[in-house]
Amino acid sequence: MEGPLVSVIMPTYNRKDLIVLAIDSVIAQDYSNWELYVVDDGSSDNTGDLLKDRYGHDARIHYVYQKNAGQSSARNHGIELSQGEYVAFLDSDNLWKSNRLSVGVNILRSHPDVGLCFADSISIDLQGNELGRNNMRRHSGFVFPKMIIDNFVSMNTVLVKRSILPSGRPFNQLNRLDEDYELWLDLSVNNKYFYIPEFLSLYRIEGDRVSNDFMRRLDANEKTVKNIISKYQLDERDPEIKHGLAKHYLRRAGVLAGQSQLLGCIKELKKSITYDFLPMAVFKILAKALFKKVGLIK
Repeated sequence: MEGPLVSVIMPTYNRKDLIVLAIDSVIAQDYSNWELYVVDDGSSDNTGDLLKDRYGHDARIHYVYQKNAGQSSARNHGIELSQGEYVAFLDSDNLWKSNRLSVGVNILRSHPDVGLCFADSISIDLQGNELGRNNMRRHSGFVFPKMIIDNFVSMNTVLVKRSILPSGRPFNQLNRLDEDYELWLDLSVNNKYFYIPEFLSLYRIEGDRVSNDFMRRLDANEKTVKNIISKYQLDERDPEIKHGLAKHYLRRAGVLAGQSQLLGCIKELKKSITYDFLPMAVFKILAKALFKKVGLIK
C-alpha cells in the first residue's frame, strides 16, 4: 500500500552548480510518494531555466520563484504551497541517501505518538569527499531539556508531521541565525521526537557559512531558549530544565575558554552554577581557560 504523501521543501539561492545533485537524490528515493517544492529565493544564475529544462516533465517537482527574502521565507513559502501529510527539508547543496524517506516514514507510521524524527549526517566538501561523521549525542522522547543544551536535530534529516507545525509561517523569518533551532526547540515542548541512529543525509561544508561565527550563534541560542521558556511559561526551577540550562552555559564557557577569554568564561560559569553545580565540568573548563591564558596549551 502506498504511504502518505511527503512534501520535500528545498530553498535555493544561486546553487545552479549543486542543485541538480540535490534534486536527483530526491528522485532516487526508494519511497516514491513525494512532491518537491524548489523555492528559488531570487537567484541570478538562471537556476529556473536549468530546472525547467531538466525536470519540467516530472509533475512531482514544482519550481517557484520569489524575490530574495531569506532561507526561512523560502521554506515557509514551500510549506504553504505543499500538501503532504509529512514534511521534509533538503537544502539545495546537500544530498540524501536513497532510503532517507522510507526510513523516516516507517518510523512515523509505526510510532503514532511521535511528531518528528531525525537522523545523522555525513559531512562532505564541495567536491563530495567525506570530511567526517557527526557523532554528537542525540536523543528521543520529550527532549526539550536536552535541546536547551544544544541543537542536535539535523535539518536535512527531519521528517515532521504537518499537523504539529505552527499555522502560518513555522520558521521565524526575522531570525537569521538559528531559525531551525527555534522551531525544533518550540516543537519539542509538547511533542515526542525519535532519533534514528543512521546516516541519512550528506551535509556540505563551506568556509563562508554563517555557522562559522560560533559565539554569535551561541548568543542567538541563549535568546531563543529564554524566549521559548517565556512563551510556554515553563518553570526554570524544574530539575531537568535547570540541568539543561546549566549545561547550556557550560557550553558557552567552553567556547570562551578555547578563545582564551578568561573573564567571559568565568561569567558563563557563574551563570551555569546558578542553575546546577556540575563541579567536574566547571573545573575542567576553568583549568582550560587558565592554561590557555598563560600559554600552557594552544
